[in-house]
Amino acid sequence: LVAGLIGTLSQARIAEAQRAKAERRFNEVRQLAHFVLFDFDQAIRSGLTPARKLLIGNALEYLNRLAAEAAGDPALQKDLIEGYFKVGDVQGNLYGPNVGDLKSAKVSYESALSLAEKLDHSSYRNAQSARYLALANERLGDVLISTRDSATALDQYRKALSGFEVLSKKQPDKLELKLDVMNIRQKV
Repeated sequence: LVAGLIGTLSQARIAEAQRAKAERRFNEVRQLAHFVLFDFDQAIRSGLTPARKLLIGNALEYLNRLAAEAAGDPALQKDLIEGYFKVGDVQGNLYGPNVGDLKSAKVSYESALSLAEKLDHSSYRNAQSARYLALANERLGDVLISTRDSATALDQYRKALSGFEVLSKKQPDKLELKLDVMNIRQKV
């Protein structure tokens, strides 16, 4: 009877935690919908730069909240990495339109790198995780070149090259990986 009671209480706590998490996510989706329908619409009417800055601020708030809950959830961590890549690109990607905020782009790429380092890269099934790590090193190198920190950028590029080469050898039929290797070799 006591064991059954303890098990029931434990399950009730787990269910309550899941409910609270689902409620937080629902509220976040509602906030996002409000942002897109009202705030972002108004910013777009003001011009692209204000819209991009508003989008960056809201996206970072959302990504940072999710990152706090992402431990142990590789799928969510991968989504966060891609999100940080996109935000960093809008902030200061060397090869695309951006708002010129290299310092913030560096922080976003470092966040992506930190998450990518925590993923499991050990097996063939986790090749995408290893690619995220190499891409994060490359993008951080790109922003460091822009800030004239060429020694650190070169170090990031070498890490990226090493990662891409390992992946390319493990999966020689993947054209995307061969292109990654060629691209990073031009930078090193």
